[in-house]
Amino acid sequence: MRLKSALVIFALFLGTISLRASLLTTENEMLSVTHDDFTTVFSVAQRVPAKTFLTQGRLEGVAAKATAGPATDTVFGRGRKITVTQSDGSTVTLALYIVKRWYSK
Repeated sequence: MRLKSALVIFALFLGTISLRASLLTTENEMLSVTHDDFTTVFSVAQRVPAKTFLTQGRLEGVAAKATAGPATDTVFGRGRKITVTQSDGSTVTLALYIVKRWYSK
């Protein structure tokens, strides 16, 4: 009986590890965005100095899966994004673009 209980606990532990592997991060020069596919929570942090200023962010709808990849926009240019596909098939994007200096010194 002890062996069976230990195997069940071990299997649950392994399941937790594989679910936690769904943490996605994208960043630019100033910010870092992390999305946890398991808890469907995201956070935003300043990179230097490292400081998280948005925690436990939640998107509307029911998230099914998240993927990371390149982003392009006609106004903002190139960057990286995390695309969250919702259970109804719609998508939500958390994107960061390369910082451009729009001001002159």
